[in-house]
Amino acid sequence: MTGQRLDLITDQNMYMMVEQGLRGGISMVSKRYARANNPDMGEGKWTADKPKSSILYLDANNLYGWAMLQYLPTGNFHWVKEENELFNIQKQIESNEIPDDSSEGYILKVKLEYPQALHSQHTDYPLAPERMKVKKEWL
Repeated sequence: MTGQRLDLITDQNMYMMVEQGLRGGISMVSKRYARANNPDMGEGKWTADKPKSSILYLDANNLYGWAMLQYLPTGNFHWVKEENELFNIQKQIESNEIPDDSSEGYILKVKLEYPQALHSQHTDYPLAPERMKVKKEWL
């Protein structure tokens, strides 16, 4: 046992925001067919006038175990209300200044515009999954 003290989230709106933001992790890409085109394939096996492409195979093991070793929030939960603090957080996020082992972290609720033109490129690995009910006519 670690003896870590965990604070309860007592603000119902905060709890619901966190609860609604939970997602299961995507641990695979389901592209069924890929074709490489690069000079490493050997003479006569690639087409120089077509875009270069490569295939990378990764066998990632212990994804759950790795995730369980990452930092998790334990307390001091509060809303960011001051404009100045929000601006500083935005700067830190945009410049990637928050280290993975930081004692402070943020849970963000954002509205994204995901251009329709990118949807077909990202069908096998959506970049911003959301929890929603799929309507029959969408299938």
